[in-house]
Amino acid sequence: EQVLFYGDKHRSAVLGPIIAHIGTLILLAGVVWGSFAAYEGEVSTLPGASFQLSKIATHGTSSPLNPDFKIQVNEAKTPGAQSEQKGNLSFVEDGTVELTGDVAFNSPLTYKNVSIYLVKYINGIQVNINYEGTTTPVILTANGPNHTQIPGNSQLMLLWSNINPLTNHPTVDFRLVNLYGGTTVVQQGRLGTGAVINPIEGLTVSLEGFRGILVLRAVSNPGLGLVLGGAFMLVLGMFISLILSYRKIWVSLVPEGEQVLVSAGGYGKLKLDFGVEFNSLLEDFKGNQGG
Repeated sequence: EQVLFYGDKHRSAVLGPIIAHIGTLILLAGVVWGSFAAYEGEVSTLPGASFQLSKIATHGTSSPLNPDFKIQVNEAKTPGAQSEQKGNLSFVEDGTVELTGDVAFNSPLTYKNVSIYLVKYINGIQVNINYEGTTTPVILTANGPNHTQIPGNSQLMLLWSNINPLTNHPTVDFRLVNLYGGTTVVQQGRLGTGAVINPIEGLTVSLEGFRGILVLRAVSNPGLGLVLGGAFMLVLGMFISLILSYRKIWVSLVPEGEQVLVSAGGYGKLKLDFGVEFNSLLEDFKGNQGG
């Protein structure tokens, strides 16, 4: 008569491929969902302005964005160091402010899977041009624009130079030229904060002051959680499969003569390691024949 025993080790190793395959499916589901529902957009804006996310989205969505979902820019903060520049924003949905907070470099403001990132902070100058009772604000930066057509008058143009968007004392040089019958300089000089010029009747130009321009990026990817979760499961399954090796043996005990026979063994991988372990078990059985 014989007594047969079966033993195994690292039984959980068989779960590795299962977890890895499930993780792959979840990851693909997140990618597909994100490809239909994700979007992103970028906008340059000033404090006091607001914009609709549906107006700046560059990637189409499976369902149109709520047109009443807006971002309101409350403030542009300039403490000095570039790394400390930030803006204060509010998420407005259906006319109600839902969330208000600061957005800085590498520190987004998030509401309902929508994250607002600060991409760039630009120092600018606001110049107000009033022609025949209509005021037009113009924002100037160190990179331009270098000219502005007078709204409502195709003959007059302002040329800008030496644009210095300093926080405390911004300045800009100007030349007002008449384009009719050649270029004639009507007036030129320098504008500072609070300075107002009245070169011709019905036209006034003034420098309002420093303006911080926020370049914001809105990003939404509802499938990102599935992608990250699926990637984690994929790595976990591969880790289990590579580190753990499922091993099993069959033992036959023969009563006559108190002999023990280790009849067979199986391994998933790492054949050399299993051979050493198999021989060690065989010696243990032979050393405990009377047990």
